[in-house]
Amino acid sequence: MAIGARITPVTGVLWIDRDSAAGRQREARFTTVPNDEEPPKPPTPWARTQAEISILLEKAGVLDTHFSFIQSRGMLILQFPCPVTMDGRVAQMGIRLVISGVDPKNRDAKHQQLMVYLKNKLEAVNSGLVTLIQEFFPYIVVPGPSGTTVTMYEMLSTQLADGLRDGRIRQPELFPTGSKAPSAPLATEAPSPSPGSSPTPA
Repeated sequence: MAIGARITPVTGVLWIDRDSAAGRQREARFTTVPNDEEPPKPPTPWARTQAEISILLEKAGVLDTHFSFIQSRGMLILQFPCPVTMDGRVAQMGIRLVISGVDPKNRDAKHQQLMVYLKNKLEAVNSGLVTLIQEFFPYIVVPGPSGTTVTMYEMLSTQLADGLRDGRIRQPELFPTGSKAPSAPLATEAPSPSPGSSPTPA
């Protein structure tokens, strides 16, 4: 059916009950309207979307990407090194994005949502509004307590929340007590899985 064409309802008779003695007739009528809407397309398979994300990031200068799917915790993790130019040299900062609420049923859709999110962020980078490291700053991986790693958002949001609770916003601590400043460019590292589970390639 052409777009904009008028939909004509179809009316029919389902049954007829005649009472010849009384001269009455009852009819049950029905009306149907043709449905010209196409059925929704299924989401792109997650494996294909992962490849498209890797190509997208490669165009932005990111040569290595790593996906993990921790099904027991419903987590999809994307990690990659982000090139940063400092004093004429290129360093690599680890970037980690964690998507929660992922399961085998919505895995395709979650990958598609991540793809759209990354496209929008890289569009801002390509247009010159921000740099790559500025756009992904919340996801930079830094040392955390007890030898773990956290993202900048995870570390600073905790400190900000503490300051808001007691009414005193303090200068953020980049390497809080118990953490160790790195002596080399930071590498990406997945969050430690719960006991009895292990990360699997997404």
